Amino acid sequence: MTFEQWQHGVQSKVAGSMNLHRHLPNLSFFIMLSSLTGVLGHTSQANYTAGNTFQDALARYRTAQRQPAVALDLGVVLSKGYIAEAGAELRARMERLGLAAVDADAVLRLVEDAVRHPLRPGLDDSQVLVGLSNKVKGLKDRRFGTLCLSTETRSSHGGVSTLEHQSDPAAALMQALASQTTAQAIAPTLVAEAIVGKLADMFNMVAGDIDTGLSPSRYGVDSLVAVELRNWLSKVVRINMSILDILQSSSLVEFSLLVAARIDSLNK
Repeated sequence: MTFEQWQHGVQSKVAGSMNLHRHLPNLSFFIMLSSLTGVLGHTSQANYTAGNTFQDALARYRTAQRQPAVALDLGVVLSKGYIAEAGAELRARMERLGLAAVDADAVLRLVEDAVRHPLRPGLDDSQVLVGLSNKVKGLKDRRFGTLCLSTETRSSHGGVSTLEHQSDPAAALMQALASQTTAQAIAPTLVAEAIVGKLADMFNMVAGDIDTGLSPSRYGVDSLVAVELRNWLSKVVRINMSILDILQSSSLVEFSLLVAARIDSLNK
């Protein structure tokens, strides 16, 4: 690209963000809509990705200075914006790069959270990656190591630290569904174990530390996470749960009972 093309792509992010940073010193919140391309890179868009990387760095700098700042690194947003307007072909191409589609409502909830929590406790908390799929090429790169921890547990044998891979949280449930007859009811405890395993996988937790008597929200399940959980259930057990079903459940036990009942009604 020419230098002018580089400047055109970079300055809208750099100059625009710096103007706000320098000339509005007493803001209650400071939110930048960045992009996952600043983390993953994107062929032929080095200027755009550089601008987003600058916003990510500025968010971390402001957080270090105890100033409000959050950079939301967006991927594919459904129903709104350039990708939604460009059509299914571009969306499919972006998803092949590892950018999972998220609802516009989920993005608005993240914006709301950034307004409510403008001062972030750490630098990493000021940069939020939205819609990063496990299909990303090069995800095993050490720079993405913390994203892969959710599929591993660390144990010690004779003073030597090793990694043990957890089993797929959905495997036992899928096996039970495949072997059951229409007269059999799926065990809610089996559903609960699969859901707990999925949450542990998503939040990099030990499944045994999750109390099924507590609500999903107590473990960080918001509308964005609920979308991922809903899509996972749709894929694993072929049922459709609403976001409200997940968010309004008083406990993981109650939600598991609801899922089990929905499975049973579908199989009758």
